[in-house]
Amino acid sequence: MTDLTVIFGVHQDCPVTEFHLQELRRNTLGAVFPVAFESCVCAALKVPGPLDPSLRWWHCDRMIYRAFEALPKSKRYLYLEYDTLCNFPLEQLYETVWDSEMGAVEIVTLKAEPDWWFWLLKRDGFPVNDSTWGVRPMCGTFFSRDALAAISDEQSKPSYEKLFCEIRVGEAARSVGIVPKLIKVSRGKMDHFPVHPDGPGIWHPVKTI
Repeated sequence: MTDLTVIFGVHQDCPVTEFHLQELRRNTLGAVFPVAFESCVCAALKVPGPLDPSLRWWHCDRMIYRAFEALPKSKRYLYLEYDTLCNFPLEQLYETVWDSEMGAVEIVTLKAEPDWWFWLLKRDGFPVNDSTWGVRPMCGTFFSRDALAAISDEQSKPSYEKLFCEIRVGEAARSVGIVPKLIKVSRGKMDHFPVHPDGPGIWHPVKTI
C-alpha cells in the first residue's frame, strides 16, 4: 500500500497540463494517477480517456470515487487538477493534514455565505439548511483511505445526485461524521481565483506556463 496517491484531473490536453503533471511527478514520492474528464484525451500523457464519459466537471468528486475504486490501495489520497503547479515537495506542503481524515483549502457554509452560486446548482430536493457546507475549491482536497471510502459510500445515495461536487463531498462528509482540517500550505496559494506563482510551492489555479 502506497503512502499517497494523487488523483490528477485532466480537463485540457495542452502544454500547461503536461508541464504541471511533469512538475508534480518531480515533487512527490506518491503515485500520480491522471484521470480525464468528458472527451479529453491526452495521448502524450498516456491518458487514454475518461473513466466515466458521463461525468462533467461539476461531478469531479465522482471522478475521485471512480478512481478510488479502480486504483491500488493507498493510505492517503489528494485531488489536484491540470491547472495546479506544484514545484516544491508535496509531502512537506501537506504535512499539517498528513494524518487527518480529510483536509480542505476552505470550508464554505450556507449560513455564512448564502450567495455562493454553487448552492443554486442542481440542489433540487436536497434538504439544505444553515449547517450545510462545502469545500472550495475541490482541487487540493485531501482524504485518508477510510474517510474517502466512507464519503464515497454515503454520496452514492440518490439524495446526493443533484448536488454540485463541492457541496456533495461536504455534505457526505458531514453525514458520516467527518470534519475536515483546513489546509495551511507553507508555500504557495490554493484558491478558486487565478493566482500568479512567485516561487516554490503549490499554486492553483494557474492557466499559463
